[in-house]
Formats: sequence, structure tokens, C-alpha cells
Amino acid sequence: MNKEIASSLMHHIDDGELDVGHAPDTIKQWFETLGLEMSFLRFMQWSWPQNECQIGPVSILGAQLIPNQDNIQSYLKDKLLPVGSGPNGDTFVVDFSTESCPVGFVTHEEFYGEGSPRKFFRPAARSIESFLYRVAEGRYFPCDYFVTGDFNDFLRDEATHEAFPPYERKAQNPKKANI
Repeated sequence: MNKEIASSLMHHIDDGELDVGHAPDTIKQWFETLGLEMSFLRFMQWSWPQNECQIGPVSILGAQLIPNQDNIQSYLKDKLLPVGSGPNGDTFVVDFSTESCPVGFVTHEEFYGEGSPRKFFRPAARSIESFLYRVAEGRYFPCDYFVTGDFNDFLRDEATHEAFPPYERKAQNPKKANI
């Protein structure tokens, strides 16, 4: 992830309600125990909202509330950090198993705190920065697990069809087909 861009975007969307800034020392220390990649670690320690807030359709937890969630260990075991929720109660998470730190939802309808939440995870943005950029620009961001699936399908369809009438399927690049 790009900590500088994520931090800049987080500060940009802070209207004073988010109280973006340094987490309390005990929370900073807790983040240190999670094995987060350094950019993501510093972002969470220094540029995460300290108050509960709304970012786009997502309710975001203040830094102090993140460690005290139900089933937190199940999420962390699968390298998912729950940081909020959608309007329907789906858990909004950051996937810290990859450097880009995609964000998405774990469905509350199928994950009950036992087993692996990863099989119920659906990414909604390529990175934290992508999520924050969409919100800062007033662009659409899905609000839950199922809507995210529908939106991802829509984006795949859009990428495979021409952008002009008659909207035919794009010709496949023969070089890519042989890979």
C-alpha cells in the first residue's frame, strides 16, 4: 500500500469528525503485534480515525475499538483486520495478507465467528487508497458482501466489452491467450 497517499486521502476526507491521527500508545503497541507490513502498520498507527465515523457507505471503527471486537482472533488468524461494517452488518475488513491491502466485506449471514472468515471475504477495492480515493471523489463504493459481488461481476463485464455500441465482446489478445 502507499501510506503517503492513503494518509493524504484520509486527512482530505476528514471533516473534523474523524479525528484522523495517532492512535493511543497501547493501540499502537497492539498493532505492532499483528505482523502488519510496515506501510500498513504506520498508516493504522498514525493516520486512522480515532472516532467512529462514516466513510462512504461504511461505518468505520475508531482505532481504540478495533482490538476489542468479537471474533477478532478468527479474523487476524486469516490476516484480515476488521475495521468497520456495512449498513447491513457485514464486516468491513482490510486484507493484510498482500502488500496492496485490499478492502472488502465478510458476510455476517455466513460467518458466525467460527472457522475461517476468509472463505466469506469479498474484495471491494484493490487497496485502502482505492477505497479512500473513490470516497474522496464521490464515486460509488459497494455497501456489503452481496452488492460487492454484483459490482465486481459488473466491472468484469464492462472490462470485457467494447465501450461503444453495439457493445460487442472485446477481441481477445492472442498473446494473452497463450499464456
